[in-house]
Amino acid sequence: MAWIARTGVTSLSFQGPAQVAPRCRERGNIADGWSITTDPASKEVVRSYRSEDEPSGRLLTTCGNRRASRCPACSRVYAADTYHLIKAGLSGGKNVAETVRDHPRAFVTLTAPSFGPVHNRTTTDAGQPRPCACGTTHTEEAPELGTPLNPTTYDYTG
Repeated sequence: MAWIARTGVTSLSFQGPAQVAPRCRERGNIADGWSITTDPASKEVVRSYRSEDEPSGRLLTTCGNRRASRCPACSRVYAADTYHLIKAGLSGGKNVAETVRDHPRAFVTLTAPSFGPVHNRTTTDAGQPRPCACGTTHTEEAPELGTPLNPTTYDYTG
């Protein structure tokens, strides 16, 4: 049975560590919004959700950062998901036919388009750190690594 889902996010805000999901050490996103799932044949509402029905009135989510130096909990989830996606693509499972085992395989690395400049830590051929485009020479553990240089112009949606 196919259901139709409609969602709406009225606001998304950035909050500090005190308001974060328990295992996520970094930041939490707080969203105000709603979701309604209906059966297209009967138009009956199968499932609905409103963030204002949460005890705090808002939905707390994890930061979702892939960098272990920023948030070990979220990076482990990302790594586990990646493993299972690749495994399913090679051997079947997770709604992928088992017949893929017999297909030829190729491992191709593609570079995604840039969404905008981010803080980074480049080095010279001799291994000496170079300043970032922001003018700072970041340490290896700097929390701003990988974050947008200018969040207002960064293309988050791609």
